[in-house]
Amino acid sequence: MGHATDTYAYAKRLKETGFTQEQSEVLMDLLSETAKAFSERYQADMISPLELAYLRNEIAQSELRTTVWIGKLLGLASITIVLVFVLL
Repeated sequence: MGHATDTYAYAKRLKETGFTQEQSEVLMDLLSETAKAFSERYQADMISPLELAYLRNEIAQSELRTTVWIGKLLGLASITIVLVFVLL
C-alpha cells in the first residue's frame, strides 16, 4: 500500500530554491530510502484482516467461556447456600 510520490516535482522545487541537481537527487534518494525503510519496518508490525478476524473470534470464544465459567460458579454458590440452610 505505497503512496506515489512525484519526486521529479520535488526535485524541481528544490532546484528552484537553490539546490543543485545533484543535491536535489541525493535528497530525494535519501527521502525515498527512508520512506521505504519506515514502511517496511511498520508493515511487519501490522496484522492482516484475516489475522484480525481470527483474534476477534478468539476473544469472543474467551468471553463465552468466561461467562459459562461464572455461571457455573454462581450455580455452585447457590447450591452451597441451599445445602448450608438445609443442613442447619
